[in-house]
Amino acid sequence: LLVAGAYAVDRGGAAEWRRLFPAALMVLITLRPPMGFDDRLIKLLQQLTARSASIVLDFFGVVHVLSGNVIEIPGRRLLVEEACSGVNSFFSATACVLFYVLWNRRGWIGSLLLFLSIPFWVVFANTLRVVAVTVLRYRWNIAADEGRLHDALGIAVFLLAVGLIISTERLLRFYGEI
Repeated sequence: LLVAGAYAVDRGGAAEWRRLFPAALMVLITLRPPMGFDDRLIKLLQQLTARSASIVLDFFGVVHVLSGNVIEIPGRRLLVEEACSGVNSFFSATACVLFYVLWNRRGWIGSLLLFLSIPFWVVFANTLRVVAVTVLRYRWNIAADEGRLHDALGIAVFLLAVGLIISTERLLRFYGEI
């Protein structure tokens, strides 16, 4: 892409580079973030998700103890791992939103607001996932923390997060075509 970009600037100028920019952006998002940003993000999302889930579990009266990123219920320790923290959902949702924004040629302000909504909705959706796993194990001893049910919950949570982001985009359009 760098060679194609240099060639485009040489042949077509800035207008040609602007045409290649979305493709370059989509490729860049697949690279690992520098300086351990992804590791810090994973830890932050794990903490946010675990704490949020603990608050919701308190509301529902589920007896538990939050110890770091581990939710302990009677007879079981449930770890809020990387997958459950939402980091996979975060990067996947970011890629989806980036594709959507570039495809629809959204403006800068609306795009920025949409990207700022991603962490909120991802943490919200993954908090629901952790709460569902914990409640299913606590109340009915259903193992939703492993196997196909865990995978199905992960897919459902991702679709929920993307749906909530799309609803945010619709709300932004409703309030002024941002």
